[in-house]
Amino acid sequence: LLVLFLVFTASFILVEHASLHPLVPLSVFRIRNLLVANLLAASNLAIASIFGFTLTLYLQSVLGLTALVTGLIFIPAGLGGIVGGRFAPQLIRRAGLHSALVTGPALIVLGSALMARITPVDGALWVTLGYMLVGSGLGCGLVTLTIAVTNALGPEMQGLAAGLLNTSQQIGAALGASLASLVATSVVLALGNHGKAAVTTGDQVAIYLAGALALLAGALAVLAIRPSSTKPTSSEQHPSKIHPALALRLASFFVHLGEKHKA
Repeated sequence: LLVLFLVFTASFILVEHASLHPLVPLSVFRIRNLLVANLLAASNLAIASIFGFTLTLYLQSVLGLTALVTGLIFIPAGLGGIVGGRFAPQLIRRAGLHSALVTGPALIVLGSALMARITPVDGALWVTLGYMLVGSGLGCGLVTLTIAVTNALGPEMQGLAAGLLNTSQQIGAALGASLASLVATSVVLALGNHGKAAVTTGDQVAIYLAGALALLAGALAVLAIRPSSTKPTSSEQHPSKIHPALALRLASFFVHLGEKHKA
């Protein structure tokens, strides 16, 4: 699959480079905010997928909860995503882009620290509280990145910017799920047994990994994204109307992960 990915990517680049009217002009990747925002969008969805896979595995395989109960536990994370998405434009306007970019990863790291307290016999409360913070951080981060990447281009390129961002998110989600599975399975095998304690340890390592990725994403955002390129638009003066589809999609993402990764 990796070889096919590399072949198709190389073919796409060659075709776009040779085309007089490319679907994705390669020159857009010279725009610093656009490139970095897409990398961060991929990392955000990778983090979301790591948590979705890991927490579903823990709640169902270790604690023995049903898919329905798992979905109910995920609801606060979805609501947190909506709140974070609604709050992001206000935070950008009042505190600046860098503050908003740091807030998302900070909430994810804090949520990771809470969820790392899970045990083989108890942890549903830690998951509920920690995942709610993670959802808020992801919601804030995704909306902030959407503003950053769309404002990096002119009005005629807004569709392209949104399409690239969505593609990056899809790639990140796929990589995150694969990474979570690899890490959790490797830890269990390294411990030499498949008991609940070993599975819980594997889940904790995956949670730490997601937190570390959030730290790296926050640092990259602060160091690489230029706030001067991302001034609030007129639509940002009305945060209640900003990105409702994105916020609702994020909420649905969290709620349905339990069914998607059902053990």
